[in-house]
Formats: sequence, structure tokens, C-alpha cells
Amino acid sequence: MTNYNLHNDCKKLSQRVYPENRNIDSNGWSYKGTYSNHRNGFYAEVYTKENKAILTFRGTELKSGKKEGAKDIFSE
Repeated sequence: MTNYNLHNDCKKLSQRVYPENRNIDSNGWSYKGTYSNHRNGFYAEVYTKENKAILTFRGTELKSGKKEGAKDIFSE
């Protein structure tokens, strides 16, 4: 039988990067740090457990239009 524990933990932790979901149980994963870029809205968190690490992220908040979206994606 397939063990889906890691997959399910990834799903839970990927929901925790949103402020309204901070109360979701991390199931023993330790929060290690955050990276964010306020210019384009990118936000990521790292969690570790035993010899594994999970990187979760929210992505970017693209402005309207292809030209603005490209600026958001490729900005520093």
C-alpha cells in the first residue's frame, strides 16, 4: 500500500503560507525561515523534519496585462 504521509504534509504546509491558514497543524515539521519579495509578491517558507525539507510558496501577485506580468516575474 502506498504511503501518502509526505504528500499530505506537503498539501498542509502549502496551505499554511497563507495568513488565514496559519492555524493548520504542521504535523511535526519545523519552520526554518521565510523569503519574500515585496516588489512582486513572492513569498516562501521552509520546513524540515528528520532528513527532509519542504519549500512552500505563494507565488506572485501579477498585475494585469502580459507586459506587467513579465516585469513582476523577472524583477529582483
